Amino acid sequence: MCPEAGGQLKDFVDGMARTDAGLIQLVVAFTGKSFSWTLSNEVGRINSRIDLRAMEDFVSLEEITPIVRRIVTSDRYRGLPENQQRALTLFSARKVLTPRFQTYRLD
Repeated sequence: MCPEAGGQLKDFVDGMARTDAGLIQLVVAFTGKSFSWTLSNEVGRINSRIDLRAMEDFVSLEEITPIVRRIVTSDRYRGLPENQQRALTLFSARKVLTPRFQTYRLD
């Protein structure tokens, strides 16, 4: 990617993160699902993951963490679709020192 395009993309994402709706979309965009099975169990497990290092290329996690936590504790959170709630919960529940991917189980 050329430097100009990278700068434009970063500016676009930074603009998104300035609104609650945009920040929610951003957090959802960096989450994904994985499926796993064990040999002794025929029932698969669904895990949601968030790539925090990739997200850090575009926004400061330190700056958006309090905003995400505010959204999670607000009345608006209960009205959000399940995928948005899952992504925000996954992000806000992360540890201070995180691995590249963090797993959140959907039991």
